[in-house]
Amino acid sequence: MNLASAIAIVLASLPVPAVDREEEGRNERLQSVAIAINRATEHATCGGEFAERESCKPIAGDPLQVAAELIVLADAETALRSNVHRGDCGPHQCDAKRYRLKGVVHIEHQARGLWQLHRAPTWTQQQWDGLAGTSQTATSNGAWTAAKLLAGYRGKCGGTRGAFAGYGNGGGCSHKDAEARAKRTDIVRIRLMFLQHGEP
Repeated sequence: MNLASAIAIVLASLPVPAVDREEEGRNERLQSVAIAINRATEHATCGGEFAERESCKPIAGDPLQVAAELIVLADAETALRSNVHRGDCGPHQCDAKRYRLKGVVHIEHQARGLWQLHRAPTWTQQQWDGLAGTSQTATSNGAWTAAKLLAGYRGKCGGTRGAFAGYGNGGGCSHKDAEARAKRTDIVRIRLMFLQHGEP
């Protein structure tokens, strides 16, 4: 079994949020997420189509690790909720920030997509808008951006725990959920490995 198929199986096995239990097209949407994660994994390790590109510089060595981290991160941040994926965040989702303007309370959602990405100061509006929505392009942009951030924080903070700590803390090397996410990544990585080799 190829990695993309293994990723799809793991995504489909995750708990479904109550709001998504009647979601139409869930399997197709999760298949799109699996494609996005697989593509980000290939890009991060210069595998697949990226192996032929001289410009590709690997930021990770283990495709299973990259895929497992992206699965765990998306599940932990958003539980793959369809409304968050679409960009229709509720008042307490997507790192909502409230402010009052002329007596009216407004809500600004500071995070986008399944990996809850925050806008970097150097990003253009086009780059930021490219992370919104359920299209294959937007989902792939989100997965690749998350993979790059995790790799950067791994280098800064050390190991899987450090990668999650930096991601969850905006660059700091400690976060309350980092250890649990790192342990879960080990489990997901092993499951992906077994699936690739034909074991359930």
